[in-house]
Amino acid sequence: LGDGCSHRTLEEGGAKESDFLAAVTNNDQVNIIASLLAKTYRIPRVVARISGPQQLDNPLLLKKTGLYTVYPEKVVADKIAQLIEVPFASLSEVFVEGRVQMLKLEVKKGAGLEGRKLSELERLSSWILVAHSRAGKLTIPRGDTLIRSGDYVIGLGIKEALKELEEL
Repeated sequence: LGDGCSHRTLEEGGAKESDFLAAVTNNDQVNIIASLLAKTYRIPRVVARISGPQQLDNPLLLKKTGLYTVYPEKVVADKIAQLIEVPFASLSEVFVEGRVQMLKLEVKKGAGLEGRKLSELERLSSWILVAHSRAGKLTIPRGDTLIRSGDYVIGLGIKEALKELEEL
């Protein structure tokens, strides 16, 4: 469309009526300038893609202006680290600054979960199973939910208690 650092380009793109702007070029400076310009149009949610970590250290520029930043390289590195850290999970997400973790686990044949009802899992003091999937059908598990080989369970819990899930 044009130069993201130009107010004319932003106006032609509908900045005056926009609720959201994502500045996602490969140039951090262009993304920052376009985002700051977007804020002058009072666009409520503005996201800037930042690939240089040195830009993330500027609290005056980013935090005080209310810009959201996405640092794709860090996102990918964090995802890889999460999957390495929890090799028995097929999906891992962290919340609350890394203290809470959500894991998707496949129930393997012979696993401690196989053939048991959720109400029988007394050992899970720091984890709660929040979803259950069988043959592609996702449900919210209850105490009488029977867990079978090939099922997937999604657990939410305290990261320090990963051992508790691994032992199942």
